[in-house]
Amino acid sequence: MKKIFLFTIILTLLGHLSLAQKQIKTFTNSQEIDEKRYEGIKGSPFLFEDWKNANLVDKKDSIYDDVKLNFNGYESNFEVLNGDKFISLDDTEFKSLSIQTEEGEYVFEKNLHKIFKNKLLLVVNKGATITCFMDYSVGLTENTINGNMGATTIIKRFKYDPKHYFIINGELQSMRLTKNKLISILGNKKAINSFIKINKLKLTEPLDVAKILKYYEAELL
Repeated sequence: MKKIFLFTIILTLLGHLSLAQKQIKTFTNSQEIDEKRYEGIKGSPFLFEDWKNANLVDKKDSIYDDVKLNFNGYESNFEVLNGDKFISLDDTEFKSLSIQTEEGEYVFEKNLHKIFKNKLLLVVNKGATITCFMDYSVGLTENTINGNMGATTIIKRFKYDPKHYFIINGELQSMRLTKNKLISILGNKKAINSFIKINKLKLTEPLDVAKILKYYEAELL
């Protein structure tokens, strides 16, 4: 009995070792990046303030648990904390990933539309009538300030600039989302405005947009 128990433990350890090696192999081909490359630029290009644990699923349905990563909207890629190094994730081998936060779950998927077949995009809503996803992008602005004696200072700042995509009745629409644009799609201006105000929702927050769309499909259709 002891031998069987010991054998089971060895197999379990080998399984974990195999998974760890597979993770390292998957990430080693990715490009290492400089964590200090944005010094002097105001704001942040990242989706989250800190690293989040993510679960990744590759094309063979293998699952990688608790991978610490963040999404860089300026570079348009996922960055992984691999040991003490930062690397750019080679996402060509992955078909989806999910990140659980205190506020809710963020899910990225491919194949949300034929024109985005190979791109991981943030799923906002996949309902009976409305599918919404977003390309989380961040731009960079430069402002020149004239000082004394003809001196000038250039201030660089990251600017949140995502694009939302809606699929309604099989038709794809893209937009920089505002409240007026959202209401033009959904109608029910009074109810939508009231729901946003009562729940203190922000259209800059993907999970808040998801709440609005779920409310619309559940209560207003």
